Amino acid sequence: MCYNKIMKFNEEEMLQFAQKLGRKLEAQDVIVLTGELGAGKTTFTQFLAKGLGVKRHVNSPTFTIM
Repeated sequence: MCYNKIMKFNEEEMLQFAQKLGRKLEAQDVIVLTGELGAGKTTFTQFLAKGLGVKRHVNSPTFTIM
């Protein structure tokens, strides 16, 4: 299933949504995040990782490249 939808959240709403989504993801699921620098992609990914049970810190891949 593919969705192309823009969703806007404050940080608490993003945390709740990302963690809920993380608990529903299954192996082989793919999520694509796009946006300008500072749009919240890394923050969303960190929250999503919490929902997946990831204990390690999630770094920004953009920051790593730069």
